[in-house]
Amino acid sequence: MYGGYVIRYLYLIIVVPFYGRVLGVEGYGKVLASMSLMSLIWMLVAYGFVPVGMRDVSKAQSTMECNSVFSLHLSVRLALAIVGGCVGLIATMCSPVLSQTPWIVVLATLLGIVSGMNLGWLFQGRHRFRTPIIIEVFGFALSLVLVLAIVNDKYVSHGPARGL
Repeated sequence: MYGGYVIRYLYLIIVVPFYGRVLGVEGYGKVLASMSLMSLIWMLVAYGFVPVGMRDVSKAQSTMECNSVFSLHLSVRLALAIVGGCVGLIATMCSPVLSQTPWIVVLATLLGIVSGMNLGWLFQGRHRFRTPIIIEVFGFALSLVLVLAIVNDKYVSHGPARGL
């Protein structure tokens, strides 16, 4: 579990200076605004269901009861995902920074929804603590490779903060 936390901080130590150097101030500002929107939507979709879901799954006496908890949480999160999508749309229309690049907002909104649908609570409730950490480490490694490849390829040859 500690390895997951180490990877989480190493990821930021690598990515934050890279964004600043390659994207420049304007491009990095757009990334930060998008990340803030993603975090807001993530919190909205997950809205306190993680500890409640872990508790309920952990207390479940049968597989049927566990499936019922999962179904209930998934249904509510899907409803909140629609609300999160609306928040992303409103943020795009209201923010001068985000309205310049709506495709980034769409991706940030989708990332917030996917992050809010994270099943880590289910694995932890079933006392499978390694599974969500392995998934998180894999996700960080994959996103680090994608970020370094996409941003570096698109912006290093054209100079910072162009086209973002």
